[in-house]
Amino acid sequence: MGNLNDKQFFDDVKVLGASLEKLEILFPQMREQLIPLSNTGITPRTFIHWRNIGIIDYTETTNETRAWVRLNLFQYLWLKVCVAMRDFGLPLPLIIKAKQEYFKDFFEGINDIDVIEFKKFLSEESNLSQEQIDAQMRTLEYIKESFPYLPDEDKFFYTSFALFIARILFFNDYVTLIIINNEGMFNFGFLTMQTLDNLKNFTSEFHTQIHLSIPLRRFLEEFIDKPKNRKFLNSFGLINQSEKRVLDAIRDKSFNEIIIRFGKDREDMIIEGMSDGDIMDSKVKEVQRILGIKEYSEITLKFRNDKHIYVKNKTRIND
Repeated sequence: MGNLNDKQFFDDVKVLGASLEKLEILFPQMREQLIPLSNTGITPRTFIHWRNIGIIDYTETTNETRAWVRLNLFQYLWLKVCVAMRDFGLPLPLIIKAKQEYFKDFFEGINDIDVIEFKKFLSEESNLSQEQIDAQMRTLEYIKESFPYLPDEDKFFYTSFALFIARILFFNDYVTLIIINNEGMFNFGFLTMQTLDNLKNFTSEFHTQIHLSIPLRRFLEEFIDKPKNRKFLNSFGLINQSEKRVLDAIRDKSFNEIIIRFGKDREDMIIEGMSDGDIMDSKVKEVQRILGIKEYSEITLKFRNDKHIYVKNKTRIND
């Protein structure tokens, strides 16, 4: 190991806007195989074929028969991406290639990075502060030395696809998978809102090249919206007990007022307890999505007996 210690690494990652502690808590929950295949709209025959040719990695649980396929959240979301690619006519061999690209180690090839050139690139092409650039360079050094020793069972959490989900949940970010067709040669990339802000010159090429864009956040929002998935939200850590209490209060109209604060550049949402049934039903769905994606900053739940409950968003990082 080098001069960096674990505490320095975790602190530098926080400067860059991430939290490994939160990843370590939430991600194992999201890998529980709970979702029936039927919730994806994919037939068992198609799923078995896709598994056999390497589009989806799937291992049956110990108490599972072949007739009952249960997916974790990452598998579910990836299958929705695959369906979108098929809807646009992408052939299966190209989808297999996409899977290989998006599920490889995010830090693969990190030892080939020229540290001096990378720092020059960040200084000239990004909007990062000097503090963020310095933290990025120390983090790069730490990963180079430490990543080879990471246990195999933890390496999935550092694949590109897993880290895309982290960006959505922890940063309230938008992640778009980009497939570029350059005269019959296909390249696979991604964009986030932060990428657009910090690397404007680097991302300008996407405005001039033919490409397919797949918004990953949309599939997560749709999963949260569907009533049949509601029972999985707590198991996956998308809804905690305090957030569930907010949803229960809306459903049974046991509250006087709910104030949802979002933070920067967005007005508070206020829900009155006297709203009619149709409005309340739509609010449950909207609030459930806000809670699941962690869009909010804090919530004040006011009951008719003047009791108040405050719910602070402890998942989102960049508040």
